This record gives sequence, C-alpha cells and structure tokens, in this order.
Amino acid sequence: MMTTILIALAAGCASALMFASIISGALFSLVLFYLAPLPLMVAGLGWGPLSATIGGISAAIGLGAIFGLPYCIAFVLTVALPAWWLGHLALLGRPVAMATVSRQRRGAAWHRCWNGTRSAASCSGPPALPR
Repeated sequence: MMTTILIALAAGCASALMFASIISGALFSLVLFYLAPLPLMVAGLGWGPLSATIGGISAAIGLGAIFGLPYCIAFVLTVALPAWWLGHLALLGRPVAMATVSRQRRGAAWHRCWNGTRSAASCSGPPALPR
C-alpha cells in the first residue's frame, strides 16, 4: 500500500509540473501540457485507479495552493478526471470461466467497447480548427 501511495504522489507531482509548465509560455511547454495526463494514466494502469485518484488529488491540491482555484479546477476537469476514467475503463476486463471461452475471443470479458471508445473521444479536447 505504501508503494502505491508513493507512486501516486510521484505521478501527481509529475502531472502537476507538466500542467503548470504552460505558464512559462515556452513552445515546448505546450507538449508537456498535452502530456500531463500520462503519469496519472500510467499509475492508474499499473497500480490501479486508486493510485490515479490519490495522484490527481495531490496534484490538484498542490496546484490550487500555488496558482489558485481556477488552475485547480482546470486541472481536475481536463487532466485528473479523464486520466482516472480512462484508466478505470481499461482495467474493466476480467477473466471468464473456461466454459465460455469458446464464445470470447481471448478468454476475457471486456466492458462494452463502444462505451470505452466514446469515453476516450469525449476526454480528448475538441479538435483545433483552422481559421
């Protein structure tokens, strides 16, 4: 349990730093800003959704304390919540009994594919349209 909490805190710190890099105005910070959910997603996939939750909460508290409530809310809605949700959906696959393996492709029952695809599409931002 201690390992999970430490990994969650490390992922939260990395995600918060990547999210806060946009304040610098550098061009490379845009790449870091878009990759901010990645540490939370890796923690969520490797150590479970609780790890992504702890990391997201710690990052949101840190950002809120340093930059204020608007950055905290923006981080939660655009980074932490989608990272947790996609990690949760990815881990919904579960083994099935051997009697029903013939009906399943790889011996696992998965959450409905359409729900996961729709969630992934809704978590990504709107596409940038040229003027």
